Amino acid sequence: MDISTVLPYYIVTVMVLALGSMLFFFRRKERRHPVEQGKTPLYSETCGGMIGMFRYTVPFLRLSVYEDQIVIGAFKPIALALGDIAKIEIGRFLLSTGIRIHHRRTDVPAKIVIWTGAAEKVRSLLAGKVAFE
Repeated sequence: MDISTVLPYYIVTVMVLALGSMLFFFRRKERRHPVEQGKTPLYSETCGGMIGMFRYTVPFLRLSVYEDQIVIGAFKPIALALGDIAKIEIGRFLLSTGIRIHHRRTDVPAKIVIWTGAAEKVRSLLAGKVAFE
């Protein structure tokens, strides 16, 4: 077999696998954490960010703010009760503006940075419940 006859099939196979993987991760962020069942978020946004050493670009991350918790929808959803959050820092991280969540949980990666265009909205929703910097 000549490479020129096999190459198009190879390219199509790689593209289908890549698109399938992207769709899998895109749909994965929409999975709800068990604590979200039956609740409506005060605010929810599709965004990007960093969790631990993993970087998620838009649209592979979801930030949902509830009355008593924040949920970050990623490959594995993370729910942080407001009592677990030490402070939220609003600022510029790498090349994007967003929030950095400092928390007390040991079972969740220490570094959580969410690139959101609505940092002030998050601040207003959580004012008096969480310390901001």
